[in-house]
Amino acid sequence: MRAVRDVLLGRFASAFAEAELAGAAADETEDPAARSLLTAFLIEPLTFTGRGDELVEPCAAVLGTLDLPIVLAHVGEFMMRVGRVDLAADCLDRLRPALPSLPRDGRWLPVVHSTGELAAGLGDAAVAEHCYDELLPVAGYLLASGSGSVLCRGSVSRPLGTFAAALGRTDAAVRHFTDAIAVEDRVGALPYRTLSEIGLAGVLADADPARALALARGAAATARRLGMGPALRDAEALAAGVRARAKETTGLTAREREVLALLAAGAQNRAIAERLVLSERTVESHVGSVLAKLGVANRAQAAAWAVANGFD
Repeated sequence: MRAVRDVLLGRFASAFAEAELAGAAADETEDPAARSLLTAFLIEPLTFTGRGDELVEPCAAVLGTLDLPIVLAHVGEFMMRVGRVDLAADCLDRLRPALPSLPRDGRWLPVVHSTGELAAGLGDAAVAEHCYDELLPVAGYLLASGSGSVLCRGSVSRPLGTFAAALGRTDAAVRHFTDAIAVEDRVGALPYRTLSEIGLAGVLADADPARALALARGAAATARRLGMGPALRDAEALAAGVRARAKETTGLTAREREVLALLAAGAQNRAIAERLVLSERTVESHVGSVLAKLGVANRAQAAAWAVANGFD
């Protein structure tokens, strides 16, 4: 339970240390179920820290021996997260016929959650919609597996946002991700808040690039601090994409982008001219063009736009 709490809070080194103690206890009691649950737990911190490949072989072996929905869903989602789309798709194929008759027991929530993640990632709209409808009534709760003794994975609203985005329901996705960030921030679930911020940034990338960029930057900062390599790469790639689209849509030339970046740094025309080896009159012309293309009234507004849209 201490290891579960540590993952929820982003304390991965402590989580691995506690997991070692749990493994020793499982070995001492010769309880194979405890050892299996420990492996299921380790999927989360290993994937968060970019070490998921360590469990691909043992998890693939489990798929050949167990056909339980909880195993197929949990392992299938893991395989998708580490790029083994072939095994993930096989798990979804095996899960699909079991969904309508899933018992409403302690395994129901993690099965529906992970199956929905699989469906959203693999483009199965029908299953994603089914899982969305199933989880919607429990949007205000936290995700837990094993009654919280194996995993606690942040807000239910985060997967709802993922499913809504996959279904093209942008407004709903924004609402769910926003709710998830609020809940995860309140309970201190930093790794999951980071995922929710990345999800919301992705949904807003075209409609509100400035907010998307701020979210992606915040997520990248947290991921870097916690050691979440895959999330850091996702956040940085998203931020780079938002910046690239902003550059394309403004119509600024390469030189005008250089001028804008210096404006954002507070440089005056003379300093810009010296930095770019231009005349002040040429710089004045570039500044006027930048203001016109951005649709702003003055240098201060241009500088604020540059910072908000990643031109600083």
